[in-house]
Amino acid sequence: MSAKGCLAVVPQGFNVGQKLRLVNLTNQISCDAVLVWRGHEGRTGWELGLELQEPSPDFWGLDF
Repeated sequence: MSAKGCLAVVPQGFNVGQKLRLVNLTNQISCDAVLVWRGHEGRTGWELGLELQEPSPDFWGLDF
């Protein structure tokens, strides 16, 4: 995870370039993201590299 993106593991595979909306369930802040990388499908799901589009500085609730 970084201020501008993250690696996520999800049960569904998406296409590179697809737009998604992420929601931080802890603080309820949402942010649009673009799938920039799709890795391998493992036991728990697909590895996805997501780039946040205009993220709020408080999206992750962390200081970078």
